[in-house]
Amino acid sequence: MPLLTMLVLIGFIEAFLHYAFRKEIFGKDLPRPAAYTLGTLGLMIPFTFWLLDHGYEDAVVVLWEVLVTGGVVVVLCYVVDWSYSTAVSLRESKAREQAATEVMHEALDHAEK
Repeated sequence: MPLLTMLVLIGFIEAFLHYAFRKEIFGKDLPRPAAYTLGTLGLMIPFTFWLLDHGYEDAVVVLWEVLVTGGVVVVLCYVVDWSYSTAVSLRESKAREQAATEVMHEALDHAEK
């Protein structure tokens, strides 16, 4: 596949992916990791075939090792961020519940007097 053909193909793929999964069309936004994955695959699959067509098999292996490593790290970061956010929300909920309980007890104590 000629370089220009690959670049045009990638352009069409990326434009399609950009518009195909919009909220207005798909009904909801894709989660960011899924959108990143689709965008990256839209670039890298044609590039992989181009590399193979030009005899760069070793580069293909390293390219995909790099892509998978980066993808796994991004997903792990999202898991860490989600876990942290959940823990903070839970802690804030418990603090609000405890404050409300204390106010209720003070009101009851005051009403008894």
